Amino acid sequence: MNGLALPSHRVAAPAPLSSPIDNHLGDVPLGLLARRLEARALRRLPWPDRLRRILGIRLLDALRIAWYAPRLAPQVRAQTGISVARQFAVLLRLAFGKGIDPSIYYLEELYKPGALDAVDQYFLRREVKGKLLRHLHRLQPPAAERRINLGDKLQFLAWCARTSLPHAAPLMLIEDGRVVWQSGNLLDLDQDLFAKPRVGRGARGVQLYRRISAFRYEAEDGRHLTLGQIVSDLIRRFDVGNVMVLPRLHNHPELEGLAGRSLITIRAVTCLDERQQPELVLAYLRVLTKLEPDWPVKKPIAEYASVIDLEDGRLSAITGDQPECLSDWYDRHPVTGVAVKGRVVPCWPAVAALAERAHRVTRDRILVGWDIAITPSGPLLLEGNSYPDVHYPQRIYRQPYGEMRIGALLRHHMERLERKWAEEKRSA
Repeated sequence: MNGLALPSHRVAAPAPLSSPIDNHLGDVPLGLLARRLEARALRRLPWPDRLRRILGIRLLDALRIAWYAPRLAPQVRAQTGISVARQFAVLLRLAFGKGIDPSIYYLEELYKPGALDAVDQYFLRREVKGKLLRHLHRLQPPAAERRINLGDKLQFLAWCARTSLPHAAPLMLIEDGRVVWQSGNLLDLDQDLFAKPRVGRGARGVQLYRRISAFRYEAEDGRHLTLGQIVSDLIRRFDVGNVMVLPRLHNHPELEGLAGRSLITIRAVTCLDERQQPELVLAYLRVLTKLEPDWPVKKPIAEYASVIDLEDGRLSAITGDQPECLSDWYDRHPVTGVAVKGRVVPCWPAVAALAERAHRVTRDRILVGWDIAITPSGPLLLEGNSYPDVHYPQRIYRQPYGEMRIGALLRHHMERLERKWAEEKRSA
C-alpha cells in the first residue's frame, strides 16, 4: 500500500424528496416513545440476548444509584432542600419504574423545580447505543454501493478526499506493525505531529509530539524522540493496532484562551428533515480537559462545552460533562478566565455549511454528530459519529430533545419506522 486507499464507491444522487407523513402518535413524549420502540426492537432479538441486556441494564442502574446518590445527594440537599431519602426514591422510580438512566437526575438537573415534569421528553443513550437508532439509520438506503463506515477514521478521511470535503490528511500509517507512508515528501513530517488509533472514540489513545528541531520531537512525557523512535514507540504502545499520524492542527486565533494545548472541536449535529434534507439541529463547542495536563481540573470531568447559537454563532455559558458538575455554569472559562458567554465562533457560517454538506453526501444515516476543527485556514472535518452522545447536549441546552427541533425530526423518523414494522407484520 503506497498511499491512502480510497473506496471505489461513488456518491449516490440525492434521494428523492419524501412527502410529509401523518403523525398518528398523538402527544406521546419523545423519550417515552423512544423507549417503547427500543423495547419492540429488543423483542426481535433471541430471548437469551434480550434477557442478558435487560439484566445488564438493571444491574448498571443499581450501581449508578449506589455510586451517585451517596456522593451527590447531600450536595443537592444543601442547594435545594430536597432530602436524601426523597432523591433516592426518585432515582429508584426513574431506573426501575421508567427504565431511565438514573444518573440524568443529576446531569440534567432534574432536581430543580418542575424539571422532573419533562423527564419523558429526554432521548437517552440506551436508545442510541441500543437498537432504536440503528433501526432508524437502516430506514435509509446506502448512499453508495455500500454504507460508509464513519467509525473507521481512515475510511472517513478517504471518503472526505473523494467528496472534496476539507479534512486533515494523514502523513503516515502504522498497520500491523508496518509503516505506510502517505506523504510524497518526508519534510511533511518535520512538524508537530498527532497520532491516534484508526478506530476509537474521542481522545482515547491519542499522542502528541512537538517538534523541537529538525526531525526531533518532544513526547507528552518529556522524552526527546527521533521520527524512527516515534514509530517504534507507537508500535510498542498499540501492538498490532492500526494508527494514523497526522499534522498537529492549531486553533483559530479567535479561539485563543479557550484551550491550552488541545484542539478545540465543534460538535455539529445534523438530522434529515421531513423532506430527507440534512438540517443542522444543534451545535456546541468542546474543550477536552483530558488533553490539558496542566489544567487543575478534577476528575471525572473530561470536557467543557458551550452551546453555539445556530443563527449567529454566539456561545452560551460553559459547563462540564459529568453528573458531578451539578449546577456549575460559567460565563467565563473556569480555568483560563477568558469570556465565553457572548463570544462569537469564528467562521461560523462555513462550519454550519460544512456539517450539512457532509451529511448531504452520506444520507444513509438520519442523524450524525460531526466533529469539526476551526484552524487558522478555516474549518476541517475530523470525524463523524453515527451514534452521538445525547445526554451531554441535553444538559448544555438545558432542554430535552422532545422540546427541540431535533425531537420533532426524530419523531418523524420514528413514525417511518413504525410504518415499516407495520408493513412487515402485514406481509408476514
